[in-house]
Amino acid sequence: EQRNLREMYDRESLRHAKLRPDNKSGVKGVSWDKHNNKWRAFIGVNGKQIRIGAYHNLADAIAARKNAEEEYWHKQSE
Repeated sequence: EQRNLREMYDRESLRHAKLRPDNKSGVKGVSWDKHNNKWRAFIGVNGKQIRIGAYHNLADAIAARKNAEEEYWHKQSE
């Protein structure tokens, strides 16, 4: 049972971690892909990085990231 508590703590601490200093979007999980000239959105789930998509518009990438948080993180905590 201790193991389950530890996994939840690790997941929560990652969600509340500070932004990296080189983050240009201002949003965790959204970064500029200079090779494709698009914003990319991703999320970490169970130790794996899941690619959400690539977007021309920053607002679209942020919206996709927020939707993924609801889908992946809120499902897990139920």
